[in-house]
Amino acid sequence: VCARFSPPVSQHLTRDMQAEREKTASAKAAKEADAARLKREAATDREEWKAERAEQQAEAKVTTRVLQAEGLKDRANGKFKQGHYEEAMQGYTRALGKLSDETQRTESGVLIRTACLLNRAACALKLQQPESSAEDCSAVLEMDSTNAKALYRRGLAFAAMQLNDAAVADLSVASQLKPDDSAIRKQIAKLKGVQAAAVEQ
Repeated sequence: VCARFSPPVSQHLTRDMQAEREKTASAKAAKEADAARLKREAATDREEWKAERAEQQAEAKVTTRVLQAEGLKDRANGKFKQGHYEEAMQGYTRALGKLSDETQRTESGVLIRTACLLNRAACALKLQQPESSAEDCSAVLEMDSTNAKALYRRGLAFAAMQLNDAAVADLSVASQLKPDDSAIRKQIAKLKGVQAAAVEQ
């Protein structure tokens, strides 16, 4: 009877050691992969936090500038009511200077910019500067072509520049938007009277 062959004990030990080394290497690789994943996640969290922080700071800056502009506008309104039109005009200009491109993307920023431009246009009319008034009204109409107040004041500015046809055109649109506004109707009638008198001559 032939004896069954058994591998030497040293071969068993070698295979066991190799398997253990492979197991250890696999565990190390898995641990390193986990560490790398956690590092990536931590980096992502930091970047997201930084982005969120930057966004919050930008929003706070926009809010601050809008509030500053509103304060300057309110003070300019006070000057206008007192009849200090030049000082009021300067105040509205300073308020507009506080409004950056970012603030003008917000609803409150747009409202304040519109009010400052319209009020500065009113100051310019009082100071007999119709060209400046028409320019500010046109800026408002670029944002909102149906702003009746801008159309009315630009119509007055055109009339002051003796651009009667342009004035009547603006005032007519303003009257359609505000049919109950008697001031607009009176101004249209006045200009049409001037036009009729010019034709008769």
